[in-house]
Amino acid sequence: ALAEYYAELSDNQEAVVSTQSTGTVIELSADIRMLLGLSLLLWLPLGLLAAGPKHPPNWQCHSLTEVSDSHNDCVKSATYSNNQFVVITRKVGTFGNRFCVLTLTAPGVSIDTSRDFYLKGTFSLSPLVPIPFSFGGFGFNMADTDNGNYVMFRLAQNVDANAEIGILQNKLKSSATSRSVTNKIPSVLAGDATLEILRVDGKNDVWVGGIKNADLSEFTLANSEPGHVAIVLQNAMAGLFGLQVSNVQVCYNAVCEADGVEYNVGESYQDGVETCTCQANREITCACPGADSLNCAGGQTKWVDEENCVAKCIPAPGYCHSSGDPHYRTFDGRTYDFHGKCKYQAASCDTFSVNFKNVDLHGRAPRYTQMMELIFKGSSFTIQRGWVAQVDGVTVQLPYIKTYTNGDRVEIRINGQLEIKLFDKGRNPSVRLLATNYNRFINAQMNLHGSCQGLTEGLCGNWNSNPGDDIEGGMINAFANSFKEYDNTCPPPPPPYDPCREAGNKHAEAKAICSNLIGNPFGVCNGAVDAGDENGGPMRDCMFDVCNCMM
Repeated sequence: ALAEYYAELSDNQEAVVSTQSTGTVIELSADIRMLLGLSLLLWLPLGLLAAGPKHPPNWQCHSLTEVSDSHNDCVKSATYSNNQFVVITRKVGTFGNRFCVLTLTAPGVSIDTSRDFYLKGTFSLSPLVPIPFSFGGFGFNMADTDNGNYVMFRLAQNVDANAEIGILQNKLKSSATSRSVTNKIPSVLAGDATLEILRVDGKNDVWVGGIKNADLSEFTLANSEPGHVAIVLQNAMAGLFGLQVSNVQVCYNAVCEADGVEYNVGESYQDGVETCTCQANREITCACPGADSLNCAGGQTKWVDEENCVAKCIPAPGYCHSSGDPHYRTFDGRTYDFHGKCKYQAASCDTFSVNFKNVDLHGRAPRYTQMMELIFKGSSFTIQRGWVAQVDGVTVQLPYIKTYTNGDRVEIRINGQLEIKLFDKGRNPSVRLLATNYNRFINAQMNLHGSCQGLTEGLCGNWNSNPGDDIEGGMINAFANSFKEYDNTCPPPPPPYDPCREAGNKHAEAKAICSNLIGNPFGVCNGAVDAGDENGGPMRDCMFDVCNCMM
């Protein structure tokens, strides 16, 4: 019939109709076949034409599998298995318009930063509750569990308005900010409805059962700020009621933004010498070319200078300390005593410096370390005797964390003892300062990042793996005093002295006391920690301090 009809429409169209035992065969010209195809398309159900993804093809999609936050007072249980959430709620309070909200998430999902998104899930009644009723659906653009937008179904209820869209404010819905559909939706009435929501530029497109719903789509929602997505139920009935939500999926345009320019996931751009890439979580990571190809020998690790994009092999962090009266140990292992009572640079690197300040407790030598100071970006961060921490001379409460706009960070914490850490240029950390408090003085310890080897200057030496040249010029006072910070009231250091001799040749007595370092119970540690002898190391430091007590 179609062939004969279209053949009559045009003199130049031919249609051949023949009858065979197997049925009627119709041979159509190309133009008739095109018209026939168009007519068949017109006859297709609109629901079939609406099937398929409703979001742009370049959007990333994620299955939501976890509940990250909820109104625990109204949630009796919430479980997830086999791609399905099962939520059982109970009525709380007297408000019929109170909502019960469960925020949804999954690893790697960051929907809360996207204005545009597509959300899909299938809603059905839960067989686990005796009341065959549920008024539930999706919340979206949720600022928190109390505020956002919603689309909800009155599942399996023979009412005309069995779906509703609106705004949730402080856990409550308002009739002034909601709209119900004008005709009952068959799949909602059947108790098994797939809901799809597309939000683009603050506008809604809503499909129920694969068919776009005009009532829900045309309603204007005032809240269009980025937010979370959630399962929402109206907490309107006494007793328990529940909802099953299957195959929950969210899709969004996963782009990263840098300096006002958007980049798709996986897209890269150059930032100076670094190559930066937009990651799936919409964070941008930058890397230096060729850094992955650098291999380091044993005992060294690879470090990439993020500012200059240079990869290099560096040693383990260097260690320096000032302890007791005070005794210094340089990064290269040289030990010496120095009794100036000023503030001296102990170490430095490309972006920061560290100072030690000494204090006079006896009106004579020996002196003790009173304070450690980090100088970074024009600010002073100090940890001192008496458990005091200050920033630019003002005492601060701990923990104290200062983060700069480029990501650099200074932390002051109590980690057993007072501690300062600096993080910059990708160094983790750049320097760590630890002050062991003895109330009137401290023992000062410093760990310096391996990238600073060969760059540092100060009381802790030059860190060039040669302890023999740490005391430049060979004269301790002259060397140490060259790193004195400017101070008009700071006197010159006293000449080196031997307290055991000045105490009346107490060497033997002090040695007998300090020999405990190489006997029990410490002897078993001597293989790991060299105790030294009366000429150097912990043994000599002990004798020095014991003799000071005898003066």
